[in-house]
Amino acid sequence: MFWCGTLTLTIDLTPTPLQTLTKMKILASILPSYTPYTHIIKLAIRTSAYRCLSTIEYKQHVSDFQLLISQINKFEKVQELHMTLVIGKWAHYFSQLRFCAGLYGLRRMKWSLAYRVEGVEEVGLQEIEPECCFMRWLVRVYWREIVGNGGLERIVE
Repeated sequence: MFWCGTLTLTIDLTPTPLQTLTKMKILASILPSYTPYTHIIKLAIRTSAYRCLSTIEYKQHVSDFQLLISQINKFEKVQELHMTLVIGKWAHYFSQLRFCAGLYGLRRMKWSLAYRVEGVEEVGLQEIEPECCFMRWLVRVYWREIVGNGGLERIVE
C-alpha cells in the first residue's frame, strides 16, 4: 500500500497449504517503481510461530530479506524504515528472527524494530530499544552471519 510518501509492506512467512510465499524477487522487481516517491517505509513481517526453521529455510529467509534490504538501499529519498515483527503467542524460537540482523545493512536512514504478539492485543506494539540485549545480539549476528559470509554482494546475486 502506498499513501503520501509512505510505502507499507506486509510479508507473511507462514503460508497456509493453499498459499505460497511471496516471491521476494517479484517484490524486489516492483519496489524500484516506488523509489522517487517514498520517504517512509513500514514493513510488517509475520513469522512462523510453532517450529524452528530448518537451515535451508533460515538461509532462504536471510537471502530474501537481504534482497529486500538491497532494494530499499536504492531508495534515495527514504528517511525512515519502521519494521514490525508479528510473532505467535507461543513463539519461543528467537533464533528464527536472526534475519532481522539485515537491518544493520540499511544505509542513509533511521530505522526501528518493534514486535507485536498475535492474539495478545492488550500487550500492543512493543518497541525494541536500540541498547537492549536483543539488538546487541542482532549486531553480532549481522557481523558473523551476513558480513562474515560475504554480505549482501554474496547473498544477493
